[in-house]
Amino acid sequence: MEEFFVLVCRIQVCAVV
Repeated sequence: MEEFFVLVCRIQVCAVV
């Protein structure tokens, strides 16, 4: 599930930026 967590984290960062 690490990949999923990393993917979500990246999506959040992209949304924030």
